[in-house]
Amino acid sequence: MGARRFLNLLVTNRRESMYSLSRFDLSRDQFFYTNPEEVASRGRDLHLLLGRDVEKRFSPNMRRKKRKQQDVAEKIGTFRLPAPVVNMRPTPFLTALYWQQNQLHCFPLSERNFLFADARGCMFSYLTDLSCVVTMPSLHAPKEYPLQFTISHNEGTTGDCTIYIIEQIIRREHDFPFEALVSKSRRNLHPLKAWQCDSTLPLPPYVSEEGYQATLSPICASAVIDNRFICISVLGAGTYCFDTATRAWSRAGDWMLPFRGMAEYVPELNLWFGAYKGYNLLCAADLSTVVRGQPPERSFIWEDSTGLPEDWIPCVSSSKLVSLGSRRFCVARLFRKMVPSKDDVDSLTPVSLFTVLTGLEVLLPGKGKGSGKLRMVKHKSRRFIWSDAGLIASLF
Repeated sequence: MGARRFLNLLVTNRRESMYSLSRFDLSRDQFFYTNPEEVASRGRDLHLLLGRDVEKRFSPNMRRKKRKQQDVAEKIGTFRLPAPVVNMRPTPFLTALYWQQNQLHCFPLSERNFLFADARGCMFSYLTDLSCVVTMPSLHAPKEYPLQFTISHNEGTTGDCTIYIIEQIIRREHDFPFEALVSKSRRNLHPLKAWQCDSTLPLPPYVSEEGYQATLSPICASAVIDNRFICISVLGAGTYCFDTATRAWSRAGDWMLPFRGMAEYVPELNLWFGAYKGYNLLCAADLSTVVRGQPPERSFIWEDSTGLPEDWIPCVSSSKLVSLGSRRFCVARLFRKMVPSKDDVDSLTPVSLFTVLTGLEVLLPGKGKGSGKLRMVKHKSRRFIWSDAGLIASLF
């Protein structure tokens, strides 16, 4: 995978009920040092942990104690959002829950091509190279918490693909929680792809089990393996794989993938990268054995031990890791700034929300310190303070 040129942000303006697509030009070095000498002098190695060390060192009590011991806060500058390349305002869907009425979900196809779906399930795509909006077939049913999986066809030729969209929380009473958008090139007839919506996909087996409760069984982790298998880990149910070729589900085991959220495959390293389950850490694992019913055997977990102010409280479930190619990543973390409450000195009150974006790079064994292990090197960090006029809804 070659290096990406842009990092994309979907930004919400609550005042105007509007979404904007903004793009960071990564060639301007906002998040990465420019040469090996600068990396060596200013970059920081994240600490590589062993599996047992994670549970010992990151219990809530240990995290709080460690945070109190940190006297020096890392100096993190702020950043301004790039000018939006397109603004979008979805039509309110009044029968949905209030907070969902103006929702707009983004399903990236590449760093330059994106699909969007509103609260009604109406879809369109945006092509940044052409500054063009393209209408799409609607989903058969709107989605509350959609997860996206892209399976490429004829890679390197037509660029055709299938976009699988499944609800993170599958409710039996809702129609079509698992759908697919299939693209086919029609170059002799039209320069754009023809899209069709497939709603005949089977649901995972755990949904039909006796005693199933949707809200207690969300999809916690997911990944695409071999550009064919969609693998999901479900709270209390284990890990399942969907074979897109045979359209059949299978149960891999009662264990869970070692991630929280979506893991991205990095072909240069033959590893999947993502946020670590349960803690605000980063993880890499070899998932190639999952489709054979075996849990991952090889994994790496990194800790960012950089001192942060005590009043910066991380929102653990909000971490997002985006692969930028060439073994580089951007991790987004959401923090709350807390101050003592005026009414109760023993309690804290949030005064602001902000996202911290950090550039990361994986160095191969034998480089630098020669430890024989993968090195995760931290580059630059920048933060963006949320407001009603601008908050980061997603990063891709």
